[in-house]
Amino acid sequence: MDIKKYFIQQDDDDSGTDTLRLPEGSLPSPDDAALPCSTTLGSDISKGLKDEKSSNSVQVCENETVVPEGKIQKMSDSTNKDRSDVSKKKKNKKQQQQIRNSLLTDFFPVRRSCRKPLPKVLKEKHKEIEDAILSGKEEGFEVKEFPDKGRGVVTLKALKRGDFVLEYYGELIDYEEALRRESVYATKENTGCYMYYFKSSDKRYCIDATKESGRLGRLINHSKKGNLKTQSIYLKENPHLAFFACRDIEPGEELCYDYGDRSKQSLKSHPWLAL
Repeated sequence: MDIKKYFIQQDDDDSGTDTLRLPEGSLPSPDDAALPCSTTLGSDISKGLKDEKSSNSVQVCENETVVPEGKIQKMSDSTNKDRSDVSKKKKNKKQQQQIRNSLLTDFFPVRRSCRKPLPKVLKEKHKEIEDAILSGKEEGFEVKEFPDKGRGVVTLKALKRGDFVLEYYGELIDYEEALRRESVYATKENTGCYMYYFKSSDKRYCIDATKESGRLGRLINHSKKGNLKTQSIYLKENPHLAFFACRDIEPGEELCYDYGDRSKQSLKSHPWLAL
């Protein structure tokens, strides 16, 4: 409750007596009289009457809300208790979170992915093929004679789809030179044709493997349902013809690929091209 100001004012009337004037509607109510400030009110008024000669007006009580001391202490204790409870709850929650996290990491440790990104996998695969081609190693294969076809190549090891198998090794020449050589080889009865024509980077090439070299790729026979496919790979700015398994191949199987020659003359000379 707000306590208004009361003033002692001296009148200049003829009687020369002092009169205590209070603002209208400012008389303290019975409830106000029960407040601690109300007792001070009476004593201050009496003091003002005695000291009227030394001062014309005296301020009795400031405008402020008065709360009993017991209530203030109670409110303070309640506030401190609430703050303490909130602090304890936060602390307990934090401790529980830490305990829960430590238990999770104990039973479920963080695992890092060991999978390699695709560009890195392809780069490593290309490096393996490059090393195999440049080394010239051809282990795990053997030459075998086949009826009506002559020599062929058999694998002694299991091959997975996509595995590099062998290289069609020979001399790399351009298309014009290949046509010239082919016409020369045609005049020789005991000379077979080991010319492999292909196109790479919009340019026509030929691998001439007619000369005996001991490399196995040149001896792989034809089949319309072959288990190998060829692909050109650039090494040191030159294309190389590599054989890759187009399906899983078991040990003992003959290696074959489709020559792609369906001409009448070729089929007449080599009937096995139709197989």
